[in-house]
Amino acid sequence: MTVNIEPEPYVPVLNIGPTNLSTINHLINYSELHTNVRKQTTSSLTNITQTYVVPMLVLLVNDNVGSLEDYGISWTNTTENSTIQNWLSVSISSSGRYQVVIEEYGDIYTSDDFGVTWVLRKNIGTSLTNNVSISLTGQYQSAANGVEIYTSSDYGVTWSISYNFGTTQVFVCMSLTGKYQTVISSGDGLYQSSNFGVSWTKNENVNGNLYNSILSFPTAGVSMSHDGRLQIIVCEAIYLSTDYGNSWITTTIINDRYREFDDHNWVGCDMSSDGRYMAAIEVTGEIYISSDFGENWTKNENENVKDRQWQAISMSSNGKLITAVEKNGFVFISLDYGVTWQIAPDPILSSQVWQAISVSSNGRYQSAVVYGGHIYTSNLRQ
Repeated sequence: MTVNIEPEPYVPVLNIGPTNLSTINHLINYSELHTNVRKQTTSSLTNITQTYVVPMLVLLVNDNVGSLEDYGISWTNTTENSTIQNWLSVSISSSGRYQVVIEEYGDIYTSDDFGVTWVLRKNIGTSLTNNVSISLTGQYQSAANGVEIYTSSDYGVTWSISYNFGTTQVFVCMSLTGKYQTVISSGDGLYQSSNFGVSWTKNENVNGNLYNSILSFPTAGVSMSHDGRLQIIVCEAIYLSTDYGNSWITTTIINDRYREFDDHNWVGCDMSSDGRYMAAIEVTGEIYISSDFGENWTKNENENVKDRQWQAISMSSNGKLITAVEKNGFVFISLDYGVTWQIAPDPILSSQVWQAISVSSNGRYQSAVVYGGHIYTSNLRQ
């Protein structure tokens, strides 16, 4: 909004502009932490301008998302005619077209046709912590084997080493743009990149509970918002960052007056694109949901998801569609932000050692992998 002020016709000019604006800046200007919406007012002798800054993530597609009530209902074994693999990790792009998977012996496979066919691209060595992550467009991809970080900037076609830890147990995550990436090196520390994985820096601000958790816990999960500003780490507790991973606070799921530190054996997490909705799962236990940017967490009390051996969880960009997989059990789906859950009814999903799950931004596509099994995909019908 711009207001122009008629110039003063007298000489010398006595008008010194809207001098009182500075005294009410705190009333007319603001910056909203979670959504990054800002309003700023500037002025001159002849003008007052108010500017609104609103972040926007737009994904243009030329197809129909499909029937949401069919979410997670029908699945396809896309590697039925291939040998069984010890799959460890899967990640898919926002549209679902580009996908990447990795198995225990280090082979990275990519797909550019929504998971229908897979191409072997690179071997990064045997590790039980082999892990992959992909950007919104699929152009930027990262993989870690517990010792090294590999990156690709051409949709997973070629890969190169960008960092060597010399330690073990690495968990990797990136923002939707691929610019911001975070790696947890269990027993070591937290490493971050802000240039699409080209270079990495160890976060020296990590201390206290988070530092001790990273050193001692064998399981962990990491997730971030589309712009990388909001990040969570789950291991002994749920840790939250609102400044691109520079500093961290310990969240709590206990609401007593002492704000008691509540530790769990967390194994996985995910969040919506804006970070409003978050989900975290225990190794053996429950599903927890946050709908206020990680400030508060609620345990799901539905009997069918209690005391499960959870392995991985993933959600759509708006947080409404969520899929969680059980280590030696079933695939669970939610169509209402994690409030209610049902077992995916497709008989092809009979009890298996589910290892990882990834849901596309629009929820139309999702892929799940089995340790000692195959790759399964689910697409919403038109």
